[in-house]
Amino acid sequence: MRTSSNQLRTRSAQTIQVFFLKPYGVWESSNGTVLLINNLLSCNFMDVPVGAIEAFRKFPASSYQQEFKSCFPVNKTDWNKRLYTLSEYPEQYNKTCIERLQQLCLQSPHRLIKTIRMPGSFAELFLSYIPNLKIIHLVRDPRGILNSRAQTHFINYEDKGISFVFNHLCSRIWLDMQAIKRLQQDNPTRVYHVTYECLALYPEDTARMLYKDLSLDFTPELHDWLQMAFRNKAEQEFNHYKYGQSSSISQNWRSYIPVNANEKINQRCVKVLLELGLKKFSSTADLRDLRNSVFYNSQRTCFKHV
Repeated sequence: MRTSSNQLRTRSAQTIQVFFLKPYGVWESSNGTVLLINNLLSCNFMDVPVGAIEAFRKFPASSYQQEFKSCFPVNKTDWNKRLYTLSEYPEQYNKTCIERLQQLCLQSPHRLIKTIRMPGSFAELFLSYIPNLKIIHLVRDPRGILNSRAQTHFINYEDKGISFVFNHLCSRIWLDMQAIKRLQQDNPTRVYHVTYECLALYPEDTARMLYKDLSLDFTPELHDWLQMAFRNKAEQEFNHYKYGQSSSISQNWRSYIPVNANEKINQRCVKVLLELGLKKFSSTADLRDLRNSVFYNSQRTCFKHV
């Protein structure tokens, strides 16, 4: 999900005054996660575990936050100290630098946090304890997620336990989607759902809907950035973001995923695919032919709430 969620985060940071963060970690404790997110959104960096703010050392060269790389003494190999907060951290850190960073954060009218691998059930706690918070739930076709993991060697389609991996991912996606759907009914102005394939196929239309829902201005500069990032004929990668024809890039997994793996995922992820309006591709020819839409009806799926 890295490419898709990075694009959403970058898009949201275009032309509006946004302070954005991408804390590391897989969070399974609801109370600890609520406290962490609340501290980040409150710009209270002194009480955030250093392991979560290690991402500050990874600010891209083009980012306005580049100057703050030196604020933190965190060493990625220093695993024993990753749970310390900055106020507890035994090494020296640049207090003046952190104060400048906190001030920049506090001055920003919009603060954006991108997270991954967090249960959707946590969202209800976030809404209860963090005022003015809005949540965007970004979901991708599980086959694209799994093939991305295979390409980066996180999984192997030939492993004996691969069916368990398929089951686990799709069960998690399904539970998250149901949790978010329930919250949307009670909080229609605070909780939003975006399907990555819709974002890739209709970037400007999807962005306009999202910005309207979030009461943000869709500017000419944002339009230009969307054309560059999602409709560029020459595919390129910059600061971990992949730019190009997003409608084809998002479907590249179909050219690489083994047919037997696709069939197994179809069996175990049928509810998720149905909920997202995605085809199962029962034949190899349909799977490999990228002219074939991944949606049964993309207009109905992507614009059903318009």
